[in-house]
Amino acid sequence: MIRLDNYLYDGAGWQARAVMCYLQDRAEHILDKTYTGNAWNLYDGKLFVTHYLNGREKGYVFSLRYKTKQVNYAVFQHCISDCICLVRSESFREDPDGWEGRSWSKYDHDAEFSYDEVIKCGEWIENDMIDTLHEWQRAEGRYKRESEKFRKEDED
Repeated sequence: MIRLDNYLYDGAGWQARAVMCYLQDRAEHILDKTYTGNAWNLYDGKLFVTHYLNGREKGYVFSLRYKTKQVNYAVFQHCISDCICLVRSESFREDPDGWEGRSWSKYDHDAEFSYDEVIKCGEWIENDMIDTLHEWQRAEGRYKRESEKFRKEDED
């Protein structure tokens, strides 16, 4: 047997691991937005996870790839305040050191949640992934009919 305190322990704080569990549960809901119906490639989207290490902070980088686009979310527990920090980037690299336009400091983050707001953090990521997917799909004309319908309603 393995001691419970060491089981599946990779250095990330419990908040980041809990956010990962939430996203694992919601992955199907997120990927359903990329369903193609093609028997060879049912989904245009894919979700990935990798480790995040920044000195004392350890966590995960969650990535959503859709065709040729990618959005990343680094989630980690701040070493002093114990809050959950989240950094978002649309770089095509999972490695946060390669994210352009970021000073990459534990104080430079896009969202911050209290240590007990794991679900809220997971929902933020899930909603942002879905909103980003819809934005990308609108840009490629996938929702063209819907936008034309709304334009007609605005004109009336």
